Amino acid sequence: VSNFGIFVIESKNISGAIYGSPQDREWTVCLGCSKFRLYNPLRQNAAHIKALAAATLLPERYFHSLVFFWSDNCQFKTPMPENVRRAGLCSYIQGKRRYLLSNADVRNALLRIAAKRIPSTRENIDAHVANLRRRHPRTDLG
Repeated sequence: VSNFGIFVIESKNISGAIYGSPQDREWTVCLGCSKFRLYNPLRQNAAHIKALAAATLLPERYFHSLVFFWSDNCQFKTPMPENVRRAGLCSYIQGKRRYLLSNADVRNALLRIAAKRIPSTRENIDAHVANLRRRHPRTDLG
């Protein structure tokens, strides 16, 4: 959360060749002889942004979606937008230089996010994963 907006980063530790486009519901990951589907992380992050916009009472235009694949063993086999990256996470963030939020907006956003935060207990994580598996049964949740 900064004066330059709220950066929502979906990180993935996935190895293999990655095929997909921003419009696809699922992306394909090929690793050796194995192939699996991955729910489009851009769509996943869009849902995160909707939830954060509701929690902070800020318009979605103040949020920056970023998907970061941090495995050394992944390759994009189709063109990806600039906010899907394997490197340059900090430079992407530092490249956003337009002020979007006042200091008061930043403080309020942090307070509202903290107030809505769900504790990271094993029970809550398991319930979240079970819900995702029900909604996206054919994909690997990465």
